[in-house]
Amino acid sequence: MEQQNILGIYLAKTRATVVCVKGQGHNAAIEAAFEVVGDAEAENVYVNMVEKISAGCAEKQLTFGNVSIALDCSMYMQHKLHSEFSDQRRIAQTIRFDTEEALATDVSDVAIAFRIVRKDQDGSDLTVFTAKKPMLQKILNAFQSFNLDPIAIEPDIQCLGRFLGHNIDIKAGDKPFLAVVSENRCYFLVCENNNIEKPLYVRTFLLGTDENPAELLRREIPMTLGQLPADNEINAVYLAQQNRKTDTEALGEILDMPVNYVDIAANTNDSEQDCVVNSALACGAAAVERAAAEPVNFRDDFSPYQGRKKRIEKALKFASISVCVLLLALGVYGQAQFFHRSKPVHQLREKFAQDYSQVMMGDPLPSRPIYQLNSTKRRIESIKRGQLSITGEESISARLTLVLQAFNSCASRTNLEIDSISITTRNITVAGSTSSERNTLELRNALQDAGLAINRETAQSRGGRNSFTFTLEPKEG
Repeated sequence: MEQQNILGIYLAKTRATVVCVKGQGHNAAIEAAFEVVGDAEAENVYVNMVEKISAGCAEKQLTFGNVSIALDCSMYMQHKLHSEFSDQRRIAQTIRFDTEEALATDVSDVAIAFRIVRKDQDGSDLTVFTAKKPMLQKILNAFQSFNLDPIAIEPDIQCLGRFLGHNIDIKAGDKPFLAVVSENRCYFLVCENNNIEKPLYVRTFLLGTDENPAELLRREIPMTLGQLPADNEINAVYLAQQNRKTDTEALGEILDMPVNYVDIAANTNDSEQDCVVNSALACGAAAVERAAAEPVNFRDDFSPYQGRKKRIEKALKFASISVCVLLLALGVYGQAQFFHRSKPVHQLREKFAQDYSQVMMGDPLPSRPIYQLNSTKRRIESIKRGQLSITGEESISARLTLVLQAFNSCASRTNLEIDSISITTRNITVAGSTSSERNTLELRNALQDAGLAINRETAQSRGGRNSFTFTLEPKEG
């Protein structure tokens, strides 16, 4: 799909090679490629180049998701360092101090990227790349001003290893030394277990205008091999040089190992020597998202890429606002429906409140009118039966009736004799006796069963009888 395309850019000081790549790895295909040359006299040459890149993409109607940059070797420096740590995160936290100590210079205005070459019990051997922060910031600002926010800015040698790992085949049994030569640059990569994407040793250097590449190879390859560990198993040289001007047999005799040409032009859609290497670097930059090795990204040190995070945050913000608006609309609609349907209920309640106030002697409509009406109905019925007075208190006759009902229920069994009954508005006091303490207790239970509560009581046996005094009140409820 077109939205999966990625724009790879090889960026030098005054020129850039741009490729739009579809797919990844061995399935990658170049959709379009072009080169731009910046105006060296422009106020900002990077803005000038990026403006031309943006115009070229628009002219070719290129669509792509991300942008990645391979930085020319003349714009960064390479160093070999050792770290006491083996963990990538710990190394990243201390790499600036290690670099400053190794270079014996201030690195506050330098962006640092690194890759781990080897790990052992003593720590890690590193290849460290440094570039000037102000220069990188100018480059980044230029791209962002044209809405091209690169996800990575990597050394070109890192991108070249990624490209070669996807596009050349190593013969079985070969432990290769890779050399790539352009018109003005040379790249060396030494690999372990044929893993070209994770080379053990990398080296880049510039070629002078009058310098003979063959002479340089005869001089620099033995020097580079001499810097490798003594246990290295390099047994073949793979040379990418489009014009093939180097005598591989003579070079092989000097190195005492075979030298084989490899063709990378078929994978770059270019034929000129310099354009082939530039396009290979741009293609390697475009493969950053699915690289087997960790990217060596200068941006991680001075301006971490936030583009994808910002897009996600923007999408989440839009989704959140949309959901809030939707919920607000649903709430307003639901409230409107509620008021519309409850309007007849409010009208009926207002009419009922007027009727209730007239019937209930001016009382306002309570929150639970049915409960209040049932309570009033029970009070009226109690008054009619004589159980309550007009004021709502239990009537004296109702209280006395309860007492007599209790007496009649047990008088014959208990041999009950009543001495006196005193009645007040609050209680009834009964004094008397029964034939035994047991019968007094039976009387007491009969009074409680009749709905009377005994507030005070006294009882004593005297003269063969058990005398008592009970103060009674009707039970509540």
